[in-house]
Amino acid sequence: MTTLSTYLDDPIEYTYPVETVTWADTITATSGDVVEAISVKSGWKIINVKLGYTGTASSTATVGDGSDADRFIASASTATSGTLSAQREPTLSGSDVATGPGYIYTADDTIDITIGGADVSAKVYSLVVTFVRTF
Repeated sequence: MTTLSTYLDDPIEYTYPVETVTWADTITATSGDVVEAISVKSGWKIINVKLGYTGTASSTATVGDGSDADRFIASASTATSGTLSAQREPTLSGSDVATGPGYIYTADDTIDITIGGADVSAKVYSLVVTFVRTF
């Protein structure tokens, strides 16, 4: 079984299995549009978020949720096809405690993609969220 400690090089062995949710769709959107991609449940602890995309010149993407639009990935260029990842281990101090990887949802929400820069037309986006259930 893969556990949270495997991902975080944590000496504590967690008993919760690591799970993933994957979403993919073809998006046509204007700059500023928000796509609610993955529903998350109260008690989910987010380990990582990865966004794959086909590029559009001058476009950007931000990944977050209803409370913090860039909780996982701050606005980044999606002008050429590629992948963005939160790839940041949580710390036990500072702002990392409540944001980004390591964040624990206390209410149901969605993980959202906000399109910025140029409009996108019929471009494929995929989102992979790795998490553990803490309840």
